[in-house]
Amino acid sequence: MKKYYLGLTIAFVIAIIIAMIGLINNGFRSVGSNSNEGPFVVWGNPKSRPVKTLRTAAPFQDILINAETANIYIKVGGKYQVRFQSNQKAKLKVTNQQLEVKQSDSSEPASIINIIHNGYSKTKRMGDLFITVPDANTLKNIKITNGDGKINLQNLNLKSLKIDNDDQNINLTKVKVAEHAHINSDDSVVNISNSQLKNLYLAADDGKFLVRNSQFSNLDLEAEEIRIKMNNTSLIGNNRVTGDEVKLDLQNVSEPLNYTINEDTEVYYKGKHYDGYHDHNLQGANLLYVNCDDSTVMIN
Repeated sequence: MKKYYLGLTIAFVIAIIIAMIGLINNGFRSVGSNSNEGPFVVWGNPKSRPVKTLRTAAPFQDILINAETANIYIKVGGKYQVRFQSNQKAKLKVTNQQLEVKQSDSSEPASIINIIHNGYSKTKRMGDLFITVPDANTLKNIKITNGDGKINLQNLNLKSLKIDNDDQNINLTKVKVAEHAHINSDDSVVNISNSQLKNLYLAADDGKFLVRNSQFSNLDLEAEEIRIKMNNTSLIGNNRVTGDEVKLDLQNVSEPLNYTINEDTEVYYKGKHYDGYHDHNLQGANLLYVNCDDSTVMIN
């Protein structure tokens, strides 16, 4: 008899665990009902919250974006056009020449009551924000705060740029920033090509910084653990790289550059190995200062 009750107890516990897993993963859905017995609930996948599309064609010169989960694309397209597809709470408006886009997290844990009565859960999906402007000189300032999602900027001449992104890739192609740029990323791959950025401050916990055919003036990079690879890129003015574990690979540096690298970093310069502090002075005012705890620098 004890074995019988023990078996029932184990079966009951297993049933509860399976039910909890189903609720967490939106695993119940209503397939029908009648007035006497109510809804019939079976294992399955409910529909997610419906996707809505917001649009505007009003002119603007500044962009302010605050999103939870959205892929963001900004480029030249011949005219003003904004299209935002999201199943979360979202709004966009243009006021005083500024486009403002907001997306808030309206997701909630799936509940059997919500799914039975509404036919869907409020599970969030990745949104898509598409912005086109008439020409490269249309925009002045862009500020983006994005929890999760890709960010792609193309063919833009800006006064200032600020990006805060937790995850996913950040891609800048043919982007010029005249005054200052700020990129803050927890764990992303930052790709920059054919671009010119002045006073770029890049902060990252972990990730990659890949650059080609570009120019930086007064680069300031801080990271805990990051891989940096620059090809055919100029570093103008005073440039600084600091971090815990950094791998810095400079290929085909196109401007004369003075290097000051601290003693905790291995340096490979033009095929020669330097273990410890390395100071290389050339004619010219451009400087790269590297101060890292356990890192490797390769310069060719």
